[in-house]
Amino acid sequence: NRNVLTLLEALAATSGVKVESMEQRQAANNDRYRETKIEVELKNVTLTHMVSYLHNIEASRQLLSVKALRVKTRTDESSLLDVTFSVSSFEPI
Repeated sequence: NRNVLTLLEALAATSGVKVESMEQRQAANNDRYRETKIEVELKNVTLTHMVSYLHNIEASRQLLSVKALRVKTRTDESSLLDVTFSVSSFEPI
């Protein structure tokens, strides 16, 4: 869903984060709502920026849920992180 991608980009900018990549993934089917699932990848981010971005996603006016969070400390710079997570949005059918 295009507007979810746009919203995630805007929230990243607000949080001081540069998104490395975003890919739409197949979501589980449900007869009451449509789920759109996006996998987000961040590289070279600080813990503060990551937490700010995740908070802004969860606090968004659009119903978004962060799932499957993976965080790795960089070997070349231990104060920076590489982060991958999924964000799901939900719309009633």
